[in-house]
Amino acid sequence: MNRMEVAAQLLRLADSVKTGGLSLRDTQDPLYRQRVKLRGYNGQPSVMSAHGKDAGDILIALQPDMTKSQHAQRSREFESLADRLQGLYDQALDDAAQDAWGRDFRVTDYRVSGIGSDEFSEAHKERLRTLAQSLSAAKTISSAHGYASKSRRIN
Repeated sequence: MNRMEVAAQLLRLADSVKTGGLSLRDTQDPLYRQRVKLRGYNGQPSVMSAHGKDAGDILIALQPDMTKSQHAQRSREFESLADRLQGLYDQALDDAAQDAWGRDFRVTDYRVSGIGSDEFSEAHKERLRTLAQSLSAAKTISSAHGYASKSRRIN
C-alpha cells in the first residue's frame, strides 16, 4: 500500500469516527495547540502541553465566553470520543496481530509505543499511530475541559 492509499484510508477513518458531534479531526483543532503565556512556565504552553489545571486555565483564556456547563459538556464529548477511539485502537491491534501472527494481540506482544510491534505492516502501523495520537489528544482535551468546568474563574 503506497502513501496515497494510506492517507486516503486515514481520511476515511477520520470521517467515520464520530461521537456526539465530534470526530477524529476535532482532536487536531488549532485551538488546543495555540500557545498562551502562563505564569510558572518558561515557554508558552498550549492545552496539549500544559499540566493538569493549567490546561483548563489556558482554555478559559482562549474561550472566555464558555460557561462551566459548556466546558463540562465538551469534556463528556471528548471522553466519549476517547472511549470510541480506544475500542478502535484495540481492534486495530488485533487486526495487525492477526495479519502478522494469525492470532489476537497480547499484552506481552507490546514492544513499540503506539504501534505495538515492528513486525506489523506499514499500513497497520500508520493506522495504529494515528489512533494512538488521536486517543491521547482526546483524553488530554477532555481533561482540560474538565478542569475548566470546575474553575472558580468562570460562571
